[in-house]
Amino acid sequence: MKRTIATVLFSLVFTLAVVAQAPLAVSVKIPEHTALPRSAQQLLAKKMQQLTTLNGVGSQSANARFSLTPLLSIVESGVTPTAPPRQLVRLSLVLIVADSAGSKSTLAQVELSAKGVGENEEAAVLNALQQVDIRSATLKRFMEQSKKKIAELPPVTVASPPAAADTL
Repeated sequence: MKRTIATVLFSLVFTLAVVAQAPLAVSVKIPEHTALPRSAQQLLAKKMQQLTTLNGVGSQSANARFSLTPLLSIVESGVTPTAPPRQLVRLSLVLIVADSAGSKSTLAQVELSAKGVGENEEAAVLNALQQVDIRSATLKRFMEQSKKKIAELPPVTVASPPAAADTL
């Protein structure tokens, strides 16, 4: 009898502890002011959403506490010495997971590089973004590090609004 009661109490406490934990959700935020073409922004957003979903932290919510922000810049651009000439680009992609509600700090960061070739610069950028492997060991470690840092953070408490002053 004592064993049954202890088992039930343990199960109840364990269930409450699991329910009380905040869900781990990371939303993707693409910077508004970027020189990338619209098609490249859409592909980048899709890749980042796949990355968060693949690692079990995906969120469609615009007001999620944690955000994954990709910063993309063209490091090198040139023309191939072939016939017909093609555009060649080398990109630097920096991924940042940040706490946008609590400490407002960067939790994890990783830098990737990608090369692409296309008929024009936009096509070359799209080709380079398609080369980014969201299942790579580097991105897996990055997401694990992000989840670990998020789990270590204290929960954010929402302050209640001040009580209205009585008027005469």
